[in-house]
Amino acid sequence: MRVLESFAPRIEVYSIDESWLDFSGVQGDLEALGREIQLAVKKQVGIGVGVGFGPTKTLAKAANFSAKKWRKETGGGVVLMDEIRRDKLLQWMPVDEIWGIGRQLSKRLELMGVKKAIDLQRYDRKSLRKLFNVNVEKTSMELKGVYCYALSEGAEPKQTIASTRSFGERITELQGLREAVTTYTSRACAKLRSEAQLSSCLQVFTPACAGA
Repeated sequence: MRVLESFAPRIEVYSIDESWLDFSGVQGDLEALGREIQLAVKKQVGIGVGVGFGPTKTLAKAANFSAKKWRKETGGGVVLMDEIRRDKLLQWMPVDEIWGIGRQLSKRLELMGVKKAIDLQRYDRKSLRKLFNVNVEKTSMELKGVYCYALSEGAEPKQTIASTRSFGERITELQGLREAVTTYTSRACAKLRSEAQLSSCLQVFTPACAGA
């Protein structure tokens, strides 16, 4: 993320491999800026990245989705700052690909005739809030280019990450216990990586049944 920090004064780390950068007030060719970011990441980190620009978080994610899907045509970079280009993508983009919607919520929306991102953008705001919640309404507004979700720079990292489960049946063999511990440890490590954190201590506990 240090590479990205050199391009923007404000940055929100969204996941281990994704961040939001604030380019408010930046003048100039955003497509050229996107290529510059890609080259810097490739040179210093050794991986290719997609870059999406938009006036809101939701549209920036839509731009990034487009950049990745048509990488050959876009070069991995898409700018959605004008309404014509924005709506052209939203007319094609499936509703379940919208940031914050997801598969389950998209099923409900599709039953209402909301199958594409443009349908959600044009849906009545009050109806969305009544049928769903304020977040779906905000997503619809963001698809219009109305800024609703602010950059979050000060989120406190978790001090503890756990992966615990009760076994469905009694485990009496060491191999079975070893496999279970390995599985849950892997899940905890995945959570740690997704938040771009490091660990200084690992604790494993296995409660035993009375008389075992």
